[in-house]
Amino acid sequence: STASTIRVVATQHSAGKAPSLSKGKCLNEHQGRHESATGPLPYELSIGLGQRIGDTRKIRWSDIQDGAWDFNQGKTDKLLWIPLTKRLQDFLSEVPKAGSTVLTNRSGDPATYRSLAGEMRDVKAGLEFDRAQEYVTHGLRKNAAIELYLAGCDDEIVKAMTGHSGVEMLKKYGGQVRQ
Repeated sequence: STASTIRVVATQHSAGKAPSLSKGKCLNEHQGRHESATGPLPYELSIGLGQRIGDTRKIRWSDIQDGAWDFNQGKTDKLLWIPLTKRLQDFLSEVPKAGSTVLTNRSGDPATYRSLAGEMRDVKAGLEFDRAQEYVTHGLRKNAAIELYLAGCDDEIVKAMTGHSGVEMLKKYGGQVRQ
């Protein structure tokens, strides 16, 4: 079935062909700061799930069951089931459950879009990479699609994972990797 194919492919790695922000030396200083949205958590969620930051910030711990995230995508109102990679499962196992949502502020309340965007800008500002400010959060969604293509997924599976209804955006996201 498509669901079991997605589960198998989503747990495979792309052999390091696509970049992963959390592996960068510069983000290591943020590793212990899971109590708020600051640090690698929003990046890990964004690239691991391939969703828009608006949906990612709303992930509730109760929506993650049996190694997958089950939710309604905000922009499309599609019901999606996204299997978590082993890497993301391992990462989330170390995140304290400070509130009902995975991304919280320091009080345990759900992180707002504005505060999350500000914290992610602060992380980028601290990176020792000249072009770090050019990168946008939505680019992680593109990276997730590329990772799926590199793992051998076809357009139908990538659409199922990202919630896209057509292939036009996938052509833009996947580029030559999609061929």
